[in-house]
Amino acid sequence: MKNKPTPQLFVAVDIGSSGIRSMAATQNPNRTLHILGLEETSKYGNVEKGIVTNTSEIGFAVKNQLKLLRNRIGTSDAIIDEVFITIGGQSLQMVVTNVKRDLITKSLINPKIIDEMKDECYRKIEMHYDKLKVLQAEPISYILDGVAQTSAPTDQQRVQKIEVYFSVFVCMKSATEGSKGVFDRCNISIRQQWAKPEALVTALTNDDDSRNGCAIIDFGAQTTTLTLYKQDRYQLIRTIPLGGYNITRDLQSMNISFELAEKLKVRFGIAQEKLVTNSMTLAIPSTSKDRDRELIRTDFLARAIEMRLFEILASIIKTIEEHADDISVIYVTGGGSKLKYLIDYLQSFTDIPVTFGSHADWLETNADKRYYDPTYSCLIGTLVLACDYQGQSLTQALM
Repeated sequence: MKNKPTPQLFVAVDIGSSGIRSMAATQNPNRTLHILGLEETSKYGNVEKGIVTNTSEIGFAVKNQLKLLRNRIGTSDAIIDEVFITIGGQSLQMVVTNVKRDLITKSLINPKIIDEMKDECYRKIEMHYDKLKVLQAEPISYILDGVAQTSAPTDQQRVQKIEVYFSVFVCMKSATEGSKGVFDRCNISIRQQWAKPEALVTALTNDDDSRNGCAIIDFGAQTTTLTLYKQDRYQLIRTIPLGGYNITRDLQSMNISFELAEKLKVRFGIAQEKLVTNSMTLAIPSTSKDRDRELIRTDFLARAIEMRLFEILASIIKTIEEHADDISVIYVTGGGSKLKYLIDYLQSFTDIPVTFGSHADWLETNADKRYYDPTYSCLIGTLVLACDYQGQSLTQALM
């Protein structure tokens, strides 16, 4: 009897401002993920708004985490020598640019021509902006011999002139160089990297969302990112350099430690003061030399959180309303999305339905319940992209 082939192991790593998360999985025949293990470390510092500022420190933490992940998987052949990652943060932007090609004589369009134009798109941006790195570019529209097309051209069409518009994710080179430096120190290669919105769109949306349009609000520690997606293309990416970390720092100013401020936010924090039904007074150890305790009322706590939330979300809400006709649902995700009554708070500003983003469809039916946490949506999306990337690579190798 032949032994069944060992499923390929995929490992995704998410390096954020508030911590590092690593997840290992294999893919089932129905494309769902079989999660083999998860490791995470809460670690503030050395990552600023998506850019690693200390590769040595983060590299050591990642190396140790991947060692723990390998032990958790529990098989001797679980070698982790390559990973898949995403790049996000304040430097990430989306731009639209075009590339023209004169084929001189009418020629059949083939995938090689489009790939060459995509490579030209990369060079065009990186040559003009030496501090930028192109993460990915996807064709979004085509003009053949001066005529705009309603769909992608086929290899049966002959044209003389072709113009392709690309949706392009770019970031500061320091973002990709920092990530590379981390994994170089671990002697691990980055197999592929994507823009973080790509992973979230993959994890959270379906065909209806693409057809009707959706918005994703990703609440991170130091940044909050809005992604508008419709008709299989990114309409807009906007990042605010504020997040859950700023709320915690506001609470820390009440003369309590950062660690206790974070616990206070998670356990007693509420997005709107008016939703506090039974206010109570909490006695929290003080960092002041003059007293042992700080007395903090939960309604005052909610007021402080709501003030910062409004600052974070004001421009995002305005952008959503400006594009309301292209949005049928708003998904909320990220570690900061777990703030109590955040959905209700957002819903008070718009008539568009607001709900938590869910990556449940990518998990097998008996998956551990903790893997449904929105904190892991980016990892789940990265793993799905990794499986698809490997499948495409195998197909191309066999051609």
